[in-house]
Amino acid sequence: MKTESNLHPDAPFEINELPDGMAEVMFYDHVEEVTESESAIFKYDLYCVTVPYRDNLAAVIEQSYEAWLNFARSREETPEQQPAVTESEAIAERVALLEDTNKTLHNQLETVMEAIDYILMEV
Repeated sequence: MKTESNLHPDAPFEINELPDGMAEVMFYDHVEEVTESESAIFKYDLYCVTVPYRDNLAAVIEQSYEAWLNFARSREETPEQQPAVTESEAIAERVALLEDTNKTLHNQLETVMEAIDYILMEV
């Protein structure tokens, strides 16, 4: 959706955590400055998607930014036009979130165990 603002977007995307465990991701694309009546106006394409929130969401988006941007572009239709998320899709997103969390916790546990081993060897 084309939009404009008197503020330049700080980053190519922004994540807003929602209270229901979801996140709204807003992508800013084709940002250009247009001077109108002595003040700067920024015109750009804005794409929004709502996805399950997770702590590493920003890193996941950065790793495959183009794919995420294309996904957001494809969802530009109004909510009434978008196909409803099926229960199996919602479950798949939750499973992916749990797998990411499990992997993070496993890595943290390994780090703690290595630190404990190091301490015990020094005693």
